[in-house]
Amino acid sequence: DVRAAGSDLFVLNFLSAHDSPHGVLIARLAAEHGVDYLDISDKFNALPRPYTMLRPYDFHLTRYGNMVVAEAVTDYLARYKGHHSGREYDGAPGELGDLPASLGLAPSVRHKTVAWNPHFGFTIDIDAQGFRNSHDLATVKKKPRVLCIGDSYTFGIHCNTVSTWPALVEQMRPGVEMVNAGISGYTISD
Repeated sequence: DVRAAGSDLFVLNFLSAHDSPHGVLIARLAAEHGVDYLDISDKFNALPRPYTMLRPYDFHLTRYGNMVVAEAVTDYLARYKGHHSGREYDGAPGELGDLPASLGLAPSVRHKTVAWNPHFGFTIDIDAQGFRNSHDLATVKKKPRVLCIGDSYTFGIHCNTVSTWPALVEQMRPGVEMVNAGISGYTISD
């Protein structure tokens, strides 16, 4: 479906060591399905954990950890400079993401900033399409769009929206529109 739309798919691995059972599985699945595999686990895991992850209490990314991932994705996306899918859509995109429904927000709410959990100390921005973005998707796409699918690492739990790796990539590469469709707790089957 991705290729039929004139798009590409790549899998990013930054946490599972390339020789761990999980890392081997990810690499094998990507190879079997002809999907690009961006593995930065060696570089990421060589950095001190207290800088990249919220250990010992939590294993999610710090702002610096998000920056390390964002830099690698930004470098990878350089290969798509000038790429434009010929696929066009009629009308404005409707609600596509999972956030408004899961937070009980009305679909008409635009750029809603909410406290994910008042005890966590961070807020999230939700666009009109239901993604964790601080802006709505452009009605007429004018630049390459990258859909980031994943779990809490992509969602950016414990970070404000602007500090998630998809938002950081967009800041580093303004010619690309990043869409953060990460949802905490999602697995590969989601």
